[in-house]
Amino acid sequence: MSYEDRIVELTYTSPSGKVFNGTFEDVSKVISKKTTAFTFPDVPGTYVQDQGKNGRRYPLRWIFWGEDYDRIAEEFDNALEEEGPGILQHPLYGTFDVVPFGDITRNDSLVTAANQAVYEITFYETIKIIFPISELSAENAMVEIFDDFSGLAAENYDKSLNIESAQEITSFIDSAKAGLRKIKKAMAKIAAATAEIERAFNDVADIADQTITTLVGGPILIASQIIALTRLPSQTASNIQAKLDAYNNLLGSLINGPENQFEPGLDSQAGNAFSNNNLIASIAVLAAIESTISESTLFPTRSSAIDAIDALDTLFTNYLDWTDTNREALVQGVPATIEPGTNELIDTGEAYQQLNNVFSISQGRLTQIVFTALLERTVILDRDRTFIDFCAEYYQELDNKYDFVIQTCGLTGIELFELKKGRKMVYYV
Repeated sequence: MSYEDRIVELTYTSPSGKVFNGTFEDVSKVISKKTTAFTFPDVPGTYVQDQGKNGRRYPLRWIFWGEDYDRIAEEFDNALEEEGPGILQHPLYGTFDVVPFGDITRNDSLVTAANQAVYEITFYETIKIIFPISELSAENAMVEIFDDFSGLAAENYDKSLNIESAQEITSFIDSAKAGLRKIKKAMAKIAAATAEIERAFNDVADIADQTITTLVGGPILIASQIIALTRLPSQTASNIQAKLDAYNNLLGSLINGPENQFEPGLDSQAGNAFSNNNLIASIAVLAAIESTISESTLFPTRSSAIDAIDALDTLFTNYLDWTDTNREALVQGVPATIEPGTNELIDTGEAYQQLNNVFSISQGRLTQIVFTALLERTVILDRDRTFIDFCAEYYQELDNKYDFVIQTCGLTGIELFELKKGRKMVYYV
């Protein structure tokens, strides 16, 4: 069988399912690698960082001809403007999910070559999701990664501490208890939304306080109790935005302000304080992520999912900026190899990889929700009315939408009985 036998018909299927067959001339494709070149003073040669490949591009000269070419070409124009990926069956290179990319030129040579339209098009191979989605459910993937991260975080916390002298022990206890107070202050209200979780939260907080005071069980036990305490509020039935705001406040109390910025040079007390803050801050980010995929969390609207994406991105970025800057400051001048028990603050990257993995899973799930959740619309009331009237007009149902309208429109007090003319309301379709 020669290559001529392997050539197939040129076909494009639009996102809406319309199929177009065309004639073509010489074909080509563009392969692009995600590479960056780095050069260094006094080092011969170049280091090239290879991060894989981009989607391939398929430039084509696509031709319609015949008595009805103009009608077919008009339909093709509309198909190329449809949003979303289509399917290209290339005559030589295979079949791919693609998006028509950039400028598309159509030429109708009415004088020199009648009865034909010639297109210059580039089809760009595309993936259908922005973030990776695990084959497992997001909840199962989160539990597995969280367990792995918890063990690693506790282990790194243990290695990073230096609590040998009386002064180091005293400063460590003060710092750890300060972190415990910050967790309770930021998260107690969220934990109180579910009675069972509130009881567990208070019990774990009391036990953690005793463990820090006595140091019985050592840093590993302290870390496991801090992790459990920080994670518990993520499982409540509280509003998702309230949970994300609470975790953001907790993170801010740990990384903002001059008292949470550490000077260059490895000092054991400063290193211990950083380790206490870093443990809670990393788990705050992780628990915030977990709160978006817990069984109690619902995203009834597209805007709520978008807000969660933005909030998690801010939390993740702020934490990374703080931990990288302060870790670097604390280990300045420290040899690359650090003896065990002397503040092992250098990050091997394993913890970051796990945190980044769970962040990507959650962003992928939220991105999918954005494309499927309800779209927000705004209306200004043209007369006084009750919110029951509003439910009936915009949702064509009553009982099932009362709480939803109250929450999404932020109704309070007298508005539960009467909405005034000019009041801005939102509804979802």
